[in-house]
Amino acid sequence: MDMKVRFRHGHLTGYAAALLAGLFLQCVAPLSANAAVVRWELNEFFFNDGGTASGFFDWDSVAGEAINYDVLVQGGDASTFASFRYTDETTLEQSVVSNFRPFVDQVTIQFADAVGPGARILRIVVEPHTALDAPVGALAVKSFEECINCSPFRLGNSGAFLSGAFVHDIPEPGSLPNVALAGIVLAAVLWRRRSLGSRATGRLSLGEWQQPV
Repeated sequence: MDMKVRFRHGHLTGYAAALLAGLFLQCVAPLSANAAVVRWELNEFFFNDGGTASGFFDWDSVAGEAINYDVLVQGGDASTFASFRYTDETTLEQSVVSNFRPFVDQVTIQFADAVGPGARILRIVVEPHTALDAPVGALAVKSFEECINCSPFRLGNSGAFLSGAFVHDIPEPGSLPNVALAGIVLAAVLWRRRSLGSRATGRLSLGEWQQPV
């Protein structure tokens, strides 16, 4: 006996409906694994020459990099380290790096205004290497420093910390096609239901069903 369920008035068969539902769930499920973007604020960043650093950077947990930042350094030995703002406009993107050093469970955020001799560089080191992926109220900074061509340099005092909060979630690149497909499937289902509803006036919305022998 053929147990396939068919609906009258043009409705989908039971198999087709199940297949459609499975496809929809497969498309939507990956959306739960998004890239978390965390904004980290600098707190108590004091250099040993009396200077300070303040501001923030946004951390993309999937890409493992700072994607947006605005850090102001000022004060201290102004003749050597004039006030400077590290931003997307004043800092080269390829100089904004993070790294998980072999056998060292830490990550280094580095901002630089140039590549090569004469570059002004600000480094912030935290541990472990996954510390920036999820926000906390106070994340201790292992070390930080600023240098010009790495000499002269000024070191950061102990006690600096970062405070984090989620900015937003962004879909992982691999899930974007699934997002589009899920949208198409959902739109088709809604259109089909509306079309059938308008033609089934006075009839049962789900139609009568039968089990043909």
